[in-house]
Amino acid sequence: MEQQSHFRSIEELTKVLNREKDLLKELFQRRKSLNISQDMALSLVEDRLERLDLLHEKGVVHTSAADVVELEDVYIRFFEDVLNMNEEISVASVKESMDELKETIKYHLEETNAFRKDRYLQTIKTLLRNIGLRTLKNVIDLKRNVEIAYKQEPNYNIKIDKLKHLDQKRINIYSLIKETENLIENEILFFNLASDPEMIKVKRNVRNNFTHALHNIIDIEKQIIRYLNQIERQSELYKKLKRIKYLKDQLTWTEDTNVVQLVRGTNDCWVEKKPYIRTLLSLERISNDEEIIQVIRKMGSSVHIKQLRRKVADPLPENFLDTQVNTITEINTTKIWNAFAAQGSDLFNFICNYNYSQVRTINEHIILFCQLLSEHAHQIDFSGEFLCKDNIEYALVYASQYKENI
Repeated sequence: MEQQSHFRSIEELTKVLNREKDLLKELFQRRKSLNISQDMALSLVEDRLERLDLLHEKGVVHTSAADVVELEDVYIRFFEDVLNMNEEISVASVKESMDELKETIKYHLEETNAFRKDRYLQTIKTLLRNIGLRTLKNVIDLKRNVEIAYKQEPNYNIKIDKLKHLDQKRINIYSLIKETENLIENEILFFNLASDPEMIKVKRNVRNNFTHALHNIIDIEKQIIRYLNQIERQSELYKKLKRIKYLKDQLTWTEDTNVVQLVRGTNDCWVEKKPYIRTLLSLERISNDEEIIQVIRKMGSSVHIKQLRRKVADPLPENFLDTQVNTITEINTTKIWNAFAAQGSDLFNFICNYNYSQVRTINEHIILFCQLLSEHAHQIDFSGEFLCKDNIEYALVYASQYKENI
């Protein structure tokens, strides 16, 4: 197994991270989709392969078997913690800090060297501060995850399991809070000996964080209970609806259930929209009542309407309502095609000699000729011969049933 090298200094680390900030930004933004290909990663480092190889060598990124470049977990957790984007509820990390806090307090009480004793004290303050901040963050993440699990999970069974799992995490967080409070109260000797202003401030901040966390934990417990009850009611309702649907399909629901009696005995209108009733004033009152006119003018000025009255339109001409008849000549193409298919002449000659109710021009004959060819293309045969009529060359086209006579 090839061993990865590491950065030798903070300057080297920050220099590399700053130079490859475009690639790191894309990798972090797509850390859940994992769709940064090798070619795309190269384009973000100015197509310089040695820069991408350096990130692999230093353990910043790695390439999967599918030729996808991914950010290493240690950097993902670092960016999420710094940017406060970590959605994971890390109860175990708080538990580890608690165990380390107990051990460090023991070491501090047993240590006789002043320098090492002070180092243990600073570690204790850091652990207490981290426990308070992480506990509060875990509670905030827990509340958000409860909302997501209930509103976005489509599977009912998985939704219930997630809520129960989150409820167990709530219990664990509550237990850790109580354990920390008991530790602070029981270690009287240590906190009396180490009661400097900084320690007092740390303890106060931890207690404030715990107070906010406990208030949220109570709300989360009520929320989870409410969500589980709603899921149970919805599940029972769904089962009843399926049963009623089955009985309805079997035409026995009126006899086996009391649905009809219940529906007849209720007058609920929850499906209907709230009625909106408008009272319209008469035009005569609006025109003659000066008080109403002033109100209209005031409303018009508030919405920047300057002209309240429109100009009177000119009177309509006397012949405006006179009846005017427009005659449109239409040709029954189906009737003409049936007549053409019943005889043996070519199509264009038949159209020109057909007995129309009105006189038609040669251009109208050409339009009808093209229209029939388009509508009945699968029922015609082209002979390959051409004739001229009035300086217009046309193809000899016959109906399919007369193919043998061509």
